[in-house]
Amino acid sequence: MFVQQSFDYHQFTNYAFALSRLPHTIWLDSNDVNHQNSEFSFVVSCPYFLYNNNNDNDDNFFDSIRRRPEFNLFNHQTNHFLPFTGGFVGYFGYDALVRQRFNIDIPMKKSTSLPPFYGGLYDVVLYAHHPKQQAGIVAIPVHPTEKPQERINLIMKLASRGNDYSYQSVQTISKINYDNPYLKQDYEDAVFKTIDFIKQGDIFQANITRMIQLSHQGIDALALYSKLRNVNASPFAAYVNGGDNFQILSASPERFLKIHHRKIISEPIKGTIRQSLDSKEDMHQKEILQNCPKNRAENVMITDLLRNDISPFAKTGTITVEKLCELQTYKGLHHLVSKVSAEMKDDAHACDVLKFALPGGSITGAPKKRVCEIIYELEKQQRSTYCGSLGYIGFNGNCDMNILIRTLEIDNNHITFNAGCGITSLSDPTEEYDETLVKIAKIIESLSE
Repeated sequence: MFVQQSFDYHQFTNYAFALSRLPHTIWLDSNDVNHQNSEFSFVVSCPYFLYNNNNDNDDNFFDSIRRRPEFNLFNHQTNHFLPFTGGFVGYFGYDALVRQRFNIDIPMKKSTSLPPFYGGLYDVVLYAHHPKQQAGIVAIPVHPTEKPQERINLIMKLASRGNDYSYQSVQTISKINYDNPYLKQDYEDAVFKTIDFIKQGDIFQANITRMIQLSHQGIDALALYSKLRNVNASPFAAYVNGGDNFQILSASPERFLKIHHRKIISEPIKGTIRQSLDSKEDMHQKEILQNCPKNRAENVMITDLLRNDISPFAKTGTITVEKLCELQTYKGLHHLVSKVSAEMKDDAHACDVLKFALPGGSITGAPKKRVCEIIYELEKQQRSTYCGSLGYIGFNGNCDMNILIRTLEIDNNHITFNAGCGITSLSDPTEEYDETLVKIAKIIESLSE
């Protein structure tokens, strides 16, 4: 039922850039070749059905995806070597997830014009398997009017348009005012208040974020993404072209949830320190992170929260913590990463797990509902896509979704990005603020000439 053909692996990135000029193209870009999770990249374009908030209520988006008959046609075909051969690709914004999961009223103003959720159903997928340096294109017979080979021919024609999109000039951006003293004081005040909530027993920990918003004058979003992916390579990066309305540029290091052959995997990140170019100093940095009680407490608590989030859909006795507080290195940073896995119940669907488990615990806190209420009390704007999730839900039952951190949103007027930290009773507000600067350093570098 599949139609598949190979092409030169070294052409994949050129094809990805060419297709990314088209509206409704999404590039799931595992571009950190040194990281163990950078296995596959996918590009999808020309969806045959588009979720754009005009045809679905944002409170039932997982249900509307799951009702598609294609999931019944292909849910048994998990033996293909590709984990993804067609299905839904898109994002679920943080605020939409909070509304759906907890029915919390969100009176605050929106920070951007991006839709609460967005994506499409795609029957053609370009893929790159990085460890084996293999690439190709696959199509499945679900398009309402065209056959798989016709769809492949169309996509390859669009992908083969010759242009060098890398390192185009990034046009004028207003002054980068990310270290404004007011922002610093505002964030530290929010951390102080969060510590008070913890001491009063309301919560155990919370992820508190701050937003940076810049105006722009006709920026080339794809050129900016080209620079971002070079200065901040990441295993769960992505580029979303929402047409004239918006683009999303993500350098996310974090996997939220993967389902492959009915196995659930989540890999929360909690604990961050800057990488040093000096080998002796960097070894010291790693030791500080690994031995920090505050960072380890954060990670252990979120790992436990994730175990609870996936437990309703896990077979009894299969939930396992495969890794706890493992040190992993990313571009410019070291993180503590854990890994939780389970075997999914036979009657469960990827949409069930995502609907219950999102928004992710690593970017909310515990207990999750009360933390989400406090986040809206302390933060100044809605988070929009930031701290939401982006990736694929395949017709074959597999899925892989990131956490949308280290992410820029671009609309007609603004470039918006955020940074946050996990706050515990051991937090120091100034140190937490400094950590946000570490996390956005590569974004600032990509915005600089």
